[in-house]
Amino acid sequence: MRPGLQLLEKELPETAAAMRLSGLELSDCIAEVGALSADLTSGVRSGARLLSSTETGIKAGGAALGRTVNERVVPALASTESSARGERGRVNTHLGTGHSRPHRCMCCVLC
Repeated sequence: MRPGLQLLEKELPETAAAMRLSGLELSDCIAEVGALSADLTSGVRSGARLLSSTETGIKAGGAALGRTVNERVVPALASTESSARGERGRVNTHLGTGHSRPHRCMCCVLC
């Protein structure tokens, strides 16, 4: 039994030191995982804030676009349409006054 105790006396300090070292490495690893988790959480929160801001900006841009279309584009199109109808009437009147279709005269660009 004596040789077993001698072996135990010799190996036990080295084994205990290896276990302490493994424990320290595990503690470091757990701390690193905790830090990475915090970084990941921060990144996800920043991404969520960015998406929320983007959504707000898109909604505001859409509303501004709708106002611009209703306040400027629609009236401009209505005015242009009215002018075009008036020009069409003048062209029809011009073509109906002695010119036979098709014709090429120097009096207008439309012929």
